[in-house]
Amino acid sequence: MVCPVCNSLIAVEKNCPNCGRQMVDAGKIQDYYDDYSPYLAQDIYQDGYGCDDGAHCVHLFACPNCHYDHRLTFLKVEGGS
Repeated sequence: MVCPVCNSLIAVEKNCPNCGRQMVDAGKIQDYYDDYSPYLAQDIYQDGYGCDDGAHCVHLFACPNCHYDHRLTFLKVEGGS
């Protein structure tokens, strides 16, 4: 299973509810847990920690204008190998 956002299978456009500007994908939420989390295996977090259950990928979307941020959850899909 792969995240369609991480693997550029879909494009996500989200407007900021505060200022209306387009938000940017700031990456997986688990990359913000601690200093080393971006470098660790993803399955470490697939135990319900931080709303990652293995079937979903949670991304942080941030507004570069007003700095509002929001979590969006994406259902993982079958990946071709």
